[in-house]
Amino acid sequence: MTQYTRLMADHPNQPWANSVIASLTDGFWPCHSGEPSEPKVSKGRQFPSVPRTDEDRDFIQALVEKQVANGWISPSFDEHIDGLEYNEIFVNRRPGKKPRCVNNQNQSGHNDEIDIDDCPITMDTVTDLLRILRHLHFLTPERAQAIAVAWKLDIKAAFKFMCMHRWWQARVAILVAYRQPEGSLVKWVFKRHIEWRAAFGTRASPFLWTALNSSFMWICQFHAKIERPLAYVDDWMGIDITGRRRYLIKDGARISMPTDQARTAEDLDLLNVPWELEKAESGPTLVITGILVDARKGTASLADEALAELIRKIYSFLTDHGRCPQLRVWRELAGHLNWSLTVFPLIRPLVNPVFAKLSLPHGQRKNDRYAPVWHNTVIKASLRDIIIHLSDPTPLDILDTGSTQWTREEADVIIYTDACKHCDDGTGAGLGFYFEYRGETHMFFSRPEKFWESIIFAEAITVVAALFEAIARLPDVLRILILCDNSPSVYGFDTGAANDSEFCPLRQLVLAAFMAVRFKTKFDFRVLHVQGKKNELADMLSRWLVSELKQMNDGDIFAKKRVKFHARHKPNPVNPKRPFPPLEDLTGLRDHLRSTSLEKSTLKNYQYALRAWTTFAFAYAFNMLPSKHTLSLFIAGRLSYVNYIRGTLSGLAFYLRPLMTHLSPDWDQVRKSFEVQQTIRGGIKWKAHQAKKAVPLRNKDIRKWAEVAMDPGCGYETLYFVARLIILFFCCARAGEITMPDDKDARDDRKTVMRHSVVASPTSFEATVPYMKNDPLFTGSHFLFTSSISEPIFTAVVFKWLQACDARHGLAGPLFLDSRGKQSTRSSFVRKLKKLLGKQYTGHSGRCGGATYYILWGVDHETIKRLGRWKSDAWLEYIRIVPALAKAILYRKAMDKREKEAR
Repeated sequence: MTQYTRLMADHPNQPWANSVIASLTDGFWPCHSGEPSEPKVSKGRQFPSVPRTDEDRDFIQALVEKQVANGWISPSFDEHIDGLEYNEIFVNRRPGKKPRCVNNQNQSGHNDEIDIDDCPITMDTVTDLLRILRHLHFLTPERAQAIAVAWKLDIKAAFKFMCMHRWWQARVAILVAYRQPEGSLVKWVFKRHIEWRAAFGTRASPFLWTALNSSFMWICQFHAKIERPLAYVDDWMGIDITGRRRYLIKDGARISMPTDQARTAEDLDLLNVPWELEKAESGPTLVITGILVDARKGTASLADEALAELIRKIYSFLTDHGRCPQLRVWRELAGHLNWSLTVFPLIRPLVNPVFAKLSLPHGQRKNDRYAPVWHNTVIKASLRDIIIHLSDPTPLDILDTGSTQWTREEADVIIYTDACKHCDDGTGAGLGFYFEYRGETHMFFSRPEKFWESIIFAEAITVVAALFEAIARLPDVLRILILCDNSPSVYGFDTGAANDSEFCPLRQLVLAAFMAVRFKTKFDFRVLHVQGKKNELADMLSRWLVSELKQMNDGDIFAKKRVKFHARHKPNPVNPKRPFPPLEDLTGLRDHLRSTSLEKSTLKNYQYALRAWTTFAFAYAFNMLPSKHTLSLFIAGRLSYVNYIRGTLSGLAFYLRPLMTHLSPDWDQVRKSFEVQQTIRGGIKWKAHQAKKAVPLRNKDIRKWAEVAMDPGCGYETLYFVARLIILFFCCARAGEITMPDDKDARDDRKTVMRHSVVASPTSFEATVPYMKNDPLFTGSHFLFTSSISEPIFTAVVFKWLQACDARHGLAGPLFLDSRGKQSTRSSFVRKLKKLLGKQYTGHSGRCGGATYYILWGVDHETIKRLGRWKSDAWLEYIRIVPALAKAILYRKAMDKREKEAR
């Protein structure tokens, strides 16, 4: 204390310095109001405060005994002392990290009387370290690139360095379970301890430590002349460019350290502040709080373990917590994503939906960390896109233009933009922008010839068009400043925080702008607000008639361009003046058609396969483009989780084949290599198992339910189910053809059977199936059956249901509607099928049951194929009969083929 008091005598803020000295002398007070605390009730939810396992209790007991020996907490006592309020301790375990004991002062109510506004904390982060490193690279680039070294120190048991005030000690105690010797009547006995030092779990502990630690940093900076020391909680860090090292004696060992790190350690020893020798690291490259900093190259990236852990966290959030994760899970994920922004700043528009979800006014739910919070499609899509962007191995270059603050005067080009919902020619919206470059003024205008509902959308799309035009025309420009007079658009681009609405897909536009920066390195753009009266030329470009704008042409000064904007990619109409559409339109159309060539469910599986490959490649530090060796290893690892690998490889081929076209070997060569083929064959043998076939529906079961449906008192829901069951059986349909998918992303209105396509009578039924997976040309097929190949009661039930359906819902819209006017999902139909007919049936039971029924009735093979909409002989796999009959069917098929050839 003597040394500390002497060194703090020169501090410029003496009242604050005296308060810290008084706290070190008399003890720290945790900003508590002094009012009695009210313990929380669990409200039917168990708090994780009481250790649930013997392993946790043993861990807590060992730690408490160690702290008693160090003099941090009092020896145990049994009797209760009036005025003491007890806290319980639990163990917080996280994968890959050591367990930590937490004093649960939330449940006891102690933290409720500590106002969080009285405990503000500001800590240094790796971002501050990178700012210092960037400054050093600009100030002395040669020295920084040659001798710069990053270093860090870790304070040992930081919170236990602070002794609490005696009034606080007389108020707060902890309960600890002690294991009793073998043969005792009870296994565990609770004993009491008084905490003499600050606890991990008190709301004010970080604030108190930050205040004390900042005084240590001031002493090191102004008395030991250490330049720019930084601290994040108990981790000290800095950059040394002296190029010299010093020796230090610690715990009997002589160790070498960079000069600044050694001076910091000596000052901490002088103040009797303990630090850990094992965590005193330094070097040109160093991992600090999970971020790999290269001091000499001036780059930063996530460490391999930290990156793998972040991807695992995102996957766990999407798969392990259902659709309604707890608020604490959301906050934990948001903390990880916010930390990743240090080295991935361009994913901010993808991270913002998570932050926006937590900032919604949920009332008391924000205070209940166990409250459920729903996620949505936007968040799931954003998190999946984040995983893809995390796959980029390029580290963050702190000398990059986008990492450097620059002003308006330093911009290489300034673009003025404006838009209007109604231009003067009355054809719709108008866009306009201009910029000056190398003494020439370039002006652009567009008449999309359509009306837009939102001016924000018009302004934002003008900003994006101006940005892309500048990138294409000015490839050497590094700093682009765009001035816009629409505040919401400026805010969206400036912060990356934007949401899509019905008439304004602002978030998609912001993402497009950020992705343009991501794929063009050494480039940055800013969007700032400009007053409307200072933006008159851009306003004229967006509003005036085209004829008036052409009159402004003055030689080569004016460059005009008309751009067509479409809601989706489509080619411009061919005309004699321009026989072919622009190449960018063709490229956009090609990409759009390629993305829609696959079914939504197939595309989703392909994306899952790509994520599995990127996660695998990052885990083992492999190249993102597979080789024979890495692909065979991926197949071996993937077969531990799936039974079939060919679908995964098809997904990888869809994404990776275009990237490997000009490489040697390309994707096809890698895929067909001997090493990969042998691994696949071995996996097939390893995972070989007998196929589980669906049990066919029986005609007598359906007839029993048809008789129930023909009863006059039968309700609509029963009639609806039986009619679908009959169609499923006699049309050899899958359950997915008469229902909609459970996954909302996989639903396609083009596959829905519509009511207007039905032609029905009491003796026949026919409906058009507009599109199926095995009908890529949209030629369509039909559900068809008559009483001549079934029985009159079945067609009568379907006709009765159609009359009831028309009375409820009319002749427009989908065919299969329940009593609420909604289409049933596949899972709900299969559940009802299992409940009413038996658990052995599945969604394919009707298809195989119908095929078996027709073959037993002697229906011609070609007729069965047409009824079941089969394109090949795959229908034979659906027949569930004895082998002798199957043999007879094959024999008959061969004879029919010979007769056909003879004719």
